[in-house]
Amino acid sequence: MKALMHSFSARSENRTNGTANYVLIERNNIGRPMKTWTSASGELWLLVGTDSGFEGTTSLYYTKIIVQLEVVTNPVRIAREGQTIVLEWNTGVLQAAATPIGDWADLPNATSPWREDTTTEPRKFWRVRAN
Repeated sequence: MKALMHSFSARSENRTNGTANYVLIERNNIGRPMKTWTSASGELWLLVGTDSGFEGTTSLYYTKIIVQLEVVTNPVRIAREGQTIVLEWNTGVLQAAATPIGDWADLPNATSPWREDTTTEPRKFWRVRAN
């Protein structure tokens, strides 16, 4: 999943000489999306905070936080051509292992489409790791 915090507004209260000044602040990461992953049960926690950078007291009041989540899929297409397996994917790093839960190793030189001869290793597993 890709999390995009489109915008949030805050009111900053800076106390100078006993007065409070409120300033509307808008921040966003449009064009700079954050990538994150859910837990195995599909949970995603979003924590919002700030570091004012000042030694004094700053109070923030979030008036609106908009988060857009987008499911990013990267299917691996598998085909057989005789004794050769052909793997195709859009993005990411192809990994291989001897078992489905085994030690996954990056295949750093693998590019899509990737061809594997099944006569040398008849049992092998592949997956694509996100960049």
